[in-house]
Amino acid sequence: MSFIPIEDIQEDLIQYNIREYRSGTLVGTRQKEIVFRINPSSGSSIPCFGSIYAGRTTLTGGCSGAHDTLGLSGYFDGCGIAFQWQTSTSGSSWSNIGGATSALYIFNPTSAGYYRCALTCTFSHLAAYSTPVFVPISRAGLLHTAISTPLDTLCNGPQFDVYACGTTSSYHVTTYYGDGCNDDHALSSSYHTDYAHTYTTAGTYTIKEVLYNGTSRLDSLTISYEYLYCRTLPVKFYYDANSDCVFDAGDSYSYIPISTEVDSNGTPIDTISAVSGFYYKAYGPPGTIYTFKVISSSLGGMYLSCPSSGVLYDTIQSYVDAYTPKYFGLNCSSGTSFDLGEYASFRPGPHNAVATIIANNRYCTPETGTVTMTFSPKYNYVSAAPAPLSVSGNVLTWVFDSMSAVLPPVFINVSLWKATSLDIPIGDTVNSNYVITPISGDVNPGNNSTSTFDSVKAAYDPNEMSVTPEGYIASGTQLQYTINFENTGNAPAQNIYVIDTISDDVVLNSIKIIASSAVMNVSRFNDGLHNIVKFDFPNINLPDSSHHNQCDGMVMFSIYTQTGLPPGTTIDNQAGIFFDDNAVVLTNTVDDIIEWPSNAGIAVIGSDQVTIFPNPATNQLTINTADSGYTSFSIVNTIGSELIHQPLSSSHTVADIKALPAGMYYVIVKGDAGSVVKKFIKM
Repeated sequence: MSFIPIEDIQEDLIQYNIREYRSGTLVGTRQKEIVFRINPSSGSSIPCFGSIYAGRTTLTGGCSGAHDTLGLSGYFDGCGIAFQWQTSTSGSSWSNIGGATSALYIFNPTSAGYYRCALTCTFSHLAAYSTPVFVPISRAGLLHTAISTPLDTLCNGPQFDVYACGTTSSYHVTTYYGDGCNDDHALSSSYHTDYAHTYTTAGTYTIKEVLYNGTSRLDSLTISYEYLYCRTLPVKFYYDANSDCVFDAGDSYSYIPISTEVDSNGTPIDTISAVSGFYYKAYGPPGTIYTFKVISSSLGGMYLSCPSSGVLYDTIQSYVDAYTPKYFGLNCSSGTSFDLGEYASFRPGPHNAVATIIANNRYCTPETGTVTMTFSPKYNYVSAAPAPLSVSGNVLTWVFDSMSAVLPPVFINVSLWKATSLDIPIGDTVNSNYVITPISGDVNPGNNSTSTFDSVKAAYDPNEMSVTPEGYIASGTQLQYTINFENTGNAPAQNIYVIDTISDDVVLNSIKIIASSAVMNVSRFNDGLHNIVKFDFPNINLPDSSHHNQCDGMVMFSIYTQTGLPPGTTIDNQAGIFFDDNAVVLTNTVDDIIEWPSNAGIAVIGSDQVTIFPNPATNQLTINTADSGYTSFSIVNTIGSELIHQPLSSSHTVADIKALPAGMYYVIVKGDAGSVVKKFIKM
């Protein structure tokens, strides 16, 4: 490598491989890069020509009523450079700031936003841009922060520049990054510190910084920050209300699930389902072209208006801080068609129960929808948000005017209480039904009604996962997961996201979003061991727990299991829910088991007429049968050996399992009503 002393920026690249061996065995390789950049002397009178380097944006000031100052570090500051500071609310669409045409920009921000400087060589007319910096709202306080993303091919995380107004060496800042991680940094003698953080996936995070003097808390700052991993290609869907092909004031993100085909260098590689957008994690050397094509059949009563080609492109680059989001603009098809749909989950307990319902119209023409819920007479109605138009026994009715694809979906939360003084038995089956009308004239009446059969649990967690069907299934079955979450805190939740680690026994790209309660972005990635899906609810601002029935949310999706799975394969699922900068809240675990073949003597039929509890069990296992057609039960181990066989003495039969070793077992209930198999764990 050699450099000739010329009056211009020069770069050269070294690529090298790292090979990792364990006990003499190669276990992995990784390619790295080092870029050497030679700049002309800072402050020289060398004129610019060709392309230039714009450097990094810095932020200082803001103490004792002073204004903030934006500056540049590491830029080419020779002759012939024109400066123009720019601002953006999203980090993607930039506008010039009037009068901000020098290397420094002194200002007092009134709202949070991104800032960068455009440096243009007046001789070549080529422009370069400093790395953007995020500046939160200016406030009268001691703690000040700016966030930038370094230009780097290694996908480093955002860089934090933190400074405080004070006169002590005991200052230190604890930062909560919103992904479950936090750390602490001491401030230098100039009351400044800088550090980086690496996120594992793109999305909107709530970052909280707390300034301490020793152990005394002095100040705090909360920032909502959208992080775009350097190999993440962001794609967003929006309703283009003014038909100008620009996502601007008056436009809104999509609320309907949309499917997109992904190509890499002309070869279809993936299909992704999302609502408001997705972050696609891209691979390949620089020059790899990714193509995104919306599948028109998923648009309901809307059509793709922007871009006119119907296709978005993005190209992998050598140097990038964050790929700019690209937008699909949607508009309304003509006609008067409508497609009303409702999607519900029910969580019963021995004392109370909660139902959540999402209702929408996938077409633009406003339609009045009537939602009816018929719940089990084992409960009484307590409250709902919004309140029903009528309550008649165990039938609730709501009427919603002007339901449309361009408006947020209707989200209903219902609270019920046991109908008698007696608790509802654990394991009892509860049925509820939901219908949205009119059905006549509906484009797709198949999503107008739902029936749920749920087992009463000892207690339900407001942050819960459920699956349908649950229990024994055939290989290749489509599973439907519902994740409910609730803000149980005493402050609104600004940003929420859900991380779901997907079983290797399902088909990852068969995920299809069915419904979500709010604007939601989807990303999929692999952590080296597992496939993971992230459901991101940016700026959801979910009310605190004092707003009863109004602090909940939900996402519902389907996915297919792999074909050819061996009998006994267990498909588990559990999700983690992140509320702002708080620690993760884990849901319960749900599971399905690939059924035994009928020639093994176990004709598996999943049924809610048979329930078992407790599970896990220690000494006794109670078997409840709601149908008198079941007459006997057996307990077998995981290889099918029968260990216990008894008649069913009543609808509530207690089995003695003290002698069984700890492990997993199956209860096979048989009779004229058929055969049902349930799994349980012996502790």
